[in-house]
Amino acid sequence: PTCAEIIKLESQICKYCGKTFDREEIISRLKILSSRSSAYRHEAAAALLSIGTISAIIIVLERADYYDKLTAISALSGAQDQSAILALVRSLEDKTIRKEVTAVLIKIGKPALPLLEEEIKVKGEAIRKYAEKIIEEIKSST
Repeated sequence: PTCAEIIKLESQICKYCGKTFDREEIISRLKILSSRSSAYRHEAAAALLSIGTISAIIIVLERADYYDKLTAISALSGAQDQSAILALVRSLEDKTIRKEVTAVLIKIGKPALPLLEEEIKVKGEAIRKYAEKIIEEIKSST
């Protein structure tokens, strides 16, 4: 993303690049993500992704449909931001995108280790196994 700021709904302007964000636009897109129409959900996800902030991409990762989630995962593939990495780690629970998330976390490497190690402590057996495999892969590649 061109803007490195994590934009929350109450934010108006990115303190890094000066880009102005329309709060109402973000809120309306969040509401549309809950729509029964897949076309509306896709449109909302695309609008959030076009905002280009980490928080908007995370919203898509957490709430959108499969193909939009894949786009969000790709957008976060170079992330070093802890909130982005945490969102990816938590996305391991979603079986439909687990393979893609695993590959991105391995690509991110060492910055993902502390969050993966924390998830091992609090998640169920299935997620723990995936997290352990990712940790092992990261450690063996360094």
